[in-house]
Amino acid sequence: MPKNKVILFNPWPKKLADKNKQRVHIYPPLSLLAIAAPLNAANYKVEIIDAVIDSEYKNNLLNFLDQETLCLGITSMTGYPIVNGLKIAKLVRGEMPDLPIIWGGYHPSILPEQTAENEFVDIVVRGQGETTFLELVELLSKNKPIENVLGITYKRNGKVVNNPDRQFEDINRFPPLPFHLVDVEKYITSSVGKRTIGYRTSQGCPYKCGFCVEPKVTQRRWSGYSAQRVLDDIEGFARKYNIDAVELHDSNFFVDKNRVKEIFQGIRQRHLNIEFGALGGRADELLRYDDKSWQAIKSGGCRDILIGAESGRDELLELINKQWQSKDTLKIKQKLSHYKIRAGFSFIIGLPHNHGIKITCRDELFSVLDLIDRINNIDNLNRASIMVFHPYPQTDLFDLAVKNRLIKKIPVTLTEWGSFDIKNRLVSRKYRQITEQLNYYILPYLFNLFKAPERGFRLFAHNLFRKAAQARFRNKFFLLPLEYYLLTLWRKLRINVR
Repeated sequence: MPKNKVILFNPWPKKLADKNKQRVHIYPPLSLLAIAAPLNAANYKVEIIDAVIDSEYKNNLLNFLDQETLCLGITSMTGYPIVNGLKIAKLVRGEMPDLPIIWGGYHPSILPEQTAENEFVDIVVRGQGETTFLELVELLSKNKPIENVLGITYKRNGKVVNNPDRQFEDINRFPPLPFHLVDVEKYITSSVGKRTIGYRTSQGCPYKCGFCVEPKVTQRRWSGYSAQRVLDDIEGFARKYNIDAVELHDSNFFVDKNRVKEIFQGIRQRHLNIEFGALGGRADELLRYDDKSWQAIKSGGCRDILIGAESGRDELLELINKQWQSKDTLKIKQKLSHYKIRAGFSFIIGLPHNHGIKITCRDELFSVLDLIDRINNIDNLNRASIMVFHPYPQTDLFDLAVKNRLIKKIPVTLTEWGSFDIKNRLVSRKYRQITEQLNYYILPYLFNLFKAPERGFRLFAHNLFRKAAQARFRNKFFLLPLEYYLLTLWRKLRINVR
């Protein structure tokens, strides 16, 4: 019997005692759907197992294994997804010892040799994998050698072999994503509208921020679906799944101004009542957009734009190769305010420093809070998050963190990378707690992101928490946050005080 079944696995992303009690951002496994698209077009039978939404993923995966199964594909980021992926690989290896196990995704792409050395990895697909994986599957199905496949790392006679890289391709060459392979209803959320679906219109990013691994994976290349294809996909989502909003997961949506303009003009021309949220962009790019482009973006349903502002200190922005200054963050905020588009800003504290930079964690945090204050003085259409820096391997800031001895031991095996979770020594427990308090209590109340109850004690409590949060932010006073502890307790008890 010919083998024509391919199983693709998306690991659980976090180490948890009880997964169901933790908040995980749910959206379709877009990377696996991209890999599945050429296979589906070539009439291979593809089964996608997503541990994020499938509590029975182990049993379901085992049930799919049979004599028709050609290979197992696993995607993974650095950290716990590796642990979960290895558990699945070990489970499958026990059931079918000769089944090829192929790994891809960000971590295998940046450390392919280490990944391929693991006993539960046979082949690594590096970088953009649509064409590479299809070629692999076709050769495996015919029991032919894979030594000429570009973009793979594999074992040959007990030694790890790196084949030459494959060039980054225009993603318009690839078939439509086969959403019918997943239960789309399980991925419908209310993150933007009442029925929101996650979608990606492009791959890659042409910039080189010091903390980002994207340049290593895609070699600073970028490719976006044509406006026509994006519009066809969104219209199809609206018709098939009755969605009213799209949450975009592009690394950088705004690279091509003409494409962006055509997409939003097309939304109006097709009379699609769709909102768009989480559109990722850069301040310097967006400041080059003209008024006609902004008018199209606004009238086409853009609800909010996410910008990695990163820091309130220009010397730190220069350190991470951001290529703009904090004043540009305020300039783009002014532009978004003019068009009444909500701005989402992300910041980082605990960045490793060059020897010439003398900035404490307190300096970092308070410069961020000062910038947020100035943003909020423009208008209240904002949201913000502050993250503690965690270095990602094969990035410039990872190397700087090693130089600054923030990382005492660099993992040297795939298994060790699975448990890699640096505790940033530049950020003390005090400032970690303040950051948590800001993200989950003060900033949401500052920007009125919590919906107020209609009446009664919960409305009274909501207003009390809001006033306390605003007073704490205004006075930069974060000690003894008793009301935050109470709010956290109430949330754990599933009491809606918002």
